[in-house]
Amino acid sequence: MTTHIAYPDELLDDKKLIDLYQNLTLDSTDYLRNALNLTVFGTNYAFKKLRESVNKTDWISHGRPAVVNAYYSPLENSIQFPAGILQGAFFGKNRPAYLNYGAIGWVIGHEITHGFDDQGRQFGPDGNLAEWWESPTKKNYLERAQRGPINGFNTQGENIAVNGSRKPIEPTSTEILIMMMPMRRNA
Repeated sequence: MTTHIAYPDELLDDKKLIDLYQNLTLDSTDYLRNALNLTVFGTNYAFKKLRESVNKTDWISHGRPAVVNAYYSPLENSIQFPAGILQGAFFGKNRPAYLNYGAIGWVIGHEITHGFDDQGRQFGPDGNLAEWWESPTKKNYLERAQRGPINGFNTQGENIAVNGSRKPIEPTSTEILIMMMPMRRNA
C-alpha cells in the first residue's frame, strides 16, 4: 500500500506549476468565466492522459493539500492524507501524544481497512481488478459482513472501515505509558 502524506514536493516548485497552468486563463472580475475555464482545463487535462500509461504516483493527482479528508484508492492501492486533515481535531503539535495517536490513528486505520472492504478486496496489491482472496477467506468475510450492527448494503464499506479502524488504536498498557510521554518537538 502506497502512502501520500500532506502534499507532494512538486507543489513548491514554481516552474512545474507555471508549466502545468500555462494554458489556463483566469480573470479576477469574471467568476463564471473562471469556473468554465477551470472545467475546460480539467477536462482537457484528463483527455490528454487517456492515451498515456497510468502513473499511480503522479503528483498532480495527489496535489490537493487543503482537503480535510483522507482517502483509500483501490486503483492505486494507496492511502492519502492531505495536509488539511493533519491538523485541527486530528493532529496538533501542542496536544498530548495519546490524543494525536487516537485521532489520526483512527483515520489511518479507517482508510487502510477500506483496502479490505466490499470494494477494496476486489483489487490486488498492484491496483488491478483481481480475485486474490482464497475461497474460505471470502466466505468468512461475507458471513461476518452480514453480522454488522447496521443493516446497510449501500454503507457496507464504511461500516467495515469504521469497525476495522478501532482495533489499531486500542492500546496495550505499555503503549498507554509510552503515549503519555511528551511528543518530541523540533525547536
